[in-house]
Amino acid sequence: MYVRRRTSNGSKEELAYVNLLTGMRGDFMLQEEEMTLAAKHTAGNTILVVEDDPDTQLLFTTTFSLLTPYHVQVARNDIEAFHFVKHIKPSLFILDYRLPRMNGIDLYDQLHATLGLERIPAILISSVSSEEVTREIESRKLIHKEKPFDLDDLLLTIADVLSWQRENA
Repeated sequence: MYVRRRTSNGSKEELAYVNLLTGMRGDFMLQEEEMTLAAKHTAGNTILVVEDDPDTQLLFTTTFSLLTPYHVQVARNDIEAFHFVKHIKPSLFILDYRLPRMNGIDLYDQLHATLGLERIPAILISSVSSEEVTREIESRKLIHKEKPFDLDDLLLTIADVLSWQRENA
């Protein structure tokens, strides 16, 4: 799979190949090697990813398990997402905009209307770039990442959001 990422000096973007079977390449492996196994499993942050595309699901689960201390759970649709949040309160939602039964913004609204989930931050991932969608995202103060997204940037955004959430809890 290919994702957009910045070069090591940050001067330009390039498409980088991500090998989902054997792990990540390039700068990503350096980050992973620096993280100890203990650090990976002591963090309590759970991220709920709602994504219906199997390749993107695999990208998220592989990336998070190799490169971050976060636990990731994947739901393919709104039904699975609501089933998950009945049992576990995640620290972050990552929502695809185009889902089978409802879009990611509508899912965000319903999740945030659920008692106990009102303050869970969300990142919306989409390939849709209409003015209407942009207005809906901005009105809810969602973080928006367009596909194809820069994997390094997404990982930094996730770390920043979860850090801010811990500090303001």
